[in-house]
Amino acid sequence: MYFLVILCFCMVGACYARTDTEIRAWFFRQGVECSKDHPVTVEEMKLMHQHQFPESRNSKCIGACVFKRANWLDSKGMFDIEQATAFSEKEYADNPTKLEAGKKIFQFCKKVNDEPVTDGEDGCDRALLLSKCLIGNAKEYGFEIVPTDGPEE
Repeated sequence: MYFLVILCFCMVGACYARTDTEIRAWFFRQGVECSKDHPVTVEEMKLMHQHQFPESRNSKCIGACVFKRANWLDSKGMFDIEQATAFSEKEYADNPTKLEAGKKIFQFCKKVNDEPVTDGEDGCDRALLLSKCLIGNAKEYGFEIVPTDGPEE
């Protein structure tokens, strides 16, 4: 899941005016850290590389952990659109096209907060829903989905 989360963040520019490579590297490191508490199988990692969504608890919780580290999920496990938008505003202050696209996809994906989840405030189920929404709609909002094998440092 953390590879999918990395892609989500790269896609919408979630970090403070860094290059896409720097963003990927930062989120990759967050995913690695999160995987210590939420280990996944090699097969799940392979699926993530293919932008598929493993349904295991640990796969979902890696996503929640990374989203929480970026403040995109709040303490109740809800997508915090204001925080996500604020990050994009910092990242894309000089690129109005990407900034507007980021805002639009966040608005579209805020519906994940209305979906029922089985894990309460943990945010793991919601992180999966958010990842699916962001990646599944990226192309429509002008973001390119590219495979990732890890950071390009």
